[in-house]
Amino acid sequence: MADVYGVKMHGILAWLLWRGFYLSFLPGLVSKFRVGLNWMINAVMPPNIVQLRMPAPATRYIHYWEGDKVFEPGMLIDGFYTVIKGRFKLTIDNPDTGEHFEKEFGPGDHFGERVLLKSHLRTGLVEALDDGLLLFTAQKDFRRFARAFPPLEKYFRSYIDATFGGPDKAFAPGNVMDEKEDEHEPQA
Repeated sequence: MADVYGVKMHGILAWLLWRGFYLSFLPGLVSKFRVGLNWMINAVMPPNIVQLRMPAPATRYIHYWEGDKVFEPGMLIDGFYTVIKGRFKLTIDNPDTGEHFEKEFGPGDHFGERVLLKSHLRTGLVEALDDGLLLFTAQKDFRRFARAFPPLEKYFRSYIDATFGGPDKAFAPGNVMDEKEDEHEPQA
């Protein structure tokens, strides 16, 4: 309902009057046209107000700036990282045994392969030494791929043993996972 100088208006006439009044305050003809056209389209086809929540891709590129932390001790193991550009440094300190481990990674190197282990928490700190780019693969997808391609799983088992001194070292807690995930594998 609108009351203009004592004249009462209802319905579409009041709506048009209000919209015209609103449009008169918009700067420029293009703005007025866009808003008016949008109102007409919305009158025929109301906007969809559903918010889509999409998960991040399981494999993606992630940029890091010098000094950024990729992960820290105690964080959940999330995935596997391949260095595309830049340098990154892994540091693991075990306060119980006093052991200290450091390794630097450059293009073509990888870290985070311990997602294959039973451990659920990170034990090391990875920091960017330069501005860099990593290719990230989510934990579940990395495990699926390693299991489906035995030479890859074999490579990572031997890499973990050679790099971290075997599963009995504090730097590689647990053993490589042999049990199946709690999901159904596709049937042939």
